[in-house]
Amino acid sequence: MIEKGQSMQKKNHRYERGQALILIALGFVGLVAFMGLALDAGILFTNQGHLRRAIDTAALSAANQFREGQSTTDIENSAKELLSLNMPEIDLSAGTTELHVYTCATDASLCPAAGEPPRKLVRVAANTLVELSFMPVIGIDNYRIHADAISEAASLDLVMAIDTSPSMTYDAACDDGDDDDGDGVDDDCGAGQVGATPDDYLRDPAVCNPLNDCHPFEEVRAAAKKLVDDIYFPYDRVALVTFDRFADTPISLLTCSANPPYDTAAKQKLCVNNALDAMVVADIIDAHGGDPYCTEWDSHSNPAGCMPTNTTEGLRAAGNEFGNGRQEAVWITILLSDGVANAALANRPPSMGPGNTSDWFCPPDSTSPDAWVKPFCQDGDPGTRHAVGDTDYDADDAARDWAEWVGCYNDPAPACTVAGQGAVIFSIGLGNQMTDEYAASGEKLLRFIANVGWDGDPAAANDPCNGVASKLQCGNYYFAETGSELEGIFAAIASRIFTRLTH
Repeated sequence: MIEKGQSMQKKNHRYERGQALILIALGFVGLVAFMGLALDAGILFTNQGHLRRAIDTAALSAANQFREGQSTTDIENSAKELLSLNMPEIDLSAGTTELHVYTCATDASLCPAAGEPPRKLVRVAANTLVELSFMPVIGIDNYRIHADAISEAASLDLVMAIDTSPSMTYDAACDDGDDDDGDGVDDDCGAGQVGATPDDYLRDPAVCNPLNDCHPFEEVRAAAKKLVDDIYFPYDRVALVTFDRFADTPISLLTCSANPPYDTAAKQKLCVNNALDAMVVADIIDAHGGDPYCTEWDSHSNPAGCMPTNTTEGLRAAGNEFGNGRQEAVWITILLSDGVANAALANRPPSMGPGNTSDWFCPPDSTSPDAWVKPFCQDGDPGTRHAVGDTDYDADDAARDWAEWVGCYNDPAPACTVAGQGAVIFSIGLGNQMTDEYAASGEKLLRFIANVGWDGDPAAANDPCNGVASKLQCGNYYFAETGSELEGIFAAIASRIFTRLTH
């Protein structure tokens, strides 16, 4: 009986050892399976991350192409190029990876709701097969992963503020060493005139405007129209401000927008170009005598109301346009001038009555009320900022104040004197009057304006132009010595438009 019990106990031990071996084997298989699944999950996770980053980059590239009005094929090719660059292991020709680009034309979810303006939205979607390491043992060789991103190229609300003062005809000067009147003689003026006209006859806006032959103004017009060629209507909108002694807004951001009769991109572009074609140089040369704005020049040598470059009003009119601006758009101002700020209105509208010099900020020289310094209606010290109410508050000070109103943010930086519109400002100085006359106050002002428009902070310590020599591009400031350089400058500004990414 005892022997029988012992025999049964030995059998049970052998049976238990067999069960343990089976459990260990099963546990090992489970562990291997778990490790294999973890390995494949890691492969999928890593490839999903790579695909997501690649699609983000591809979507940004596609949006850049969309911003420039490229065809759907070009946009898709750009996205594929960036996808291949970021994931070189992918072979788009092998058929294992698919990439598609969608815009409003092919995906209704990217179109604006009724009554909303168009937006430059591009969706890039891709899927690819990922080869697995463990799952093939159970017949699963690969797994398809997906990623998509929506990129938005920023729509633009662009205001061009262009100086139309009489100095915009300076290329027809009588001391520039060329033959402006085509009679074969250079610089024949005054007593040395040859033929029916002097060499500087095209300096008179009354002569050159009808001929569309005011220079460098024609180069300004041509460069602005070339910029319009790069604008992507109807997504972008353009306003035009002109300023000389006063400012005018021939077209606002709403004028050529996507409503009848400007309900197509071609009509909107034509609307803007027509406004540019209609620009003329202001004909206020020799404004003394009989001019209600200029009453004290001859009798008291007081230039108030006589000066032709009111940069202040140009900035004010440009900033006012952003009351029509779209919150999702990038607000841009491009201000071009060829001279110093020498006019600023103290009262708007001007009284136009006797003694109307009080309508203008135009401080006298500190030593004598009748001894006016150049540049006119400036205190001769553009490096010193004055506040409204100070005797020396001048046209330069006023322009700086309004530049801050355009470029500072609504929650302004400490150096801002006012809360502003938060617009990006590019400034362009044209010709040597900006840099050679009157201690270069013109260029100093335009560099200040560009500094405000760089990051909404006018603090001198943040100025990208610090230490940069005169006549050189820095930050948002550009200089063109001649009108022929303007087209390249406008193109450079256009290329600096940026994009935003959303998922």
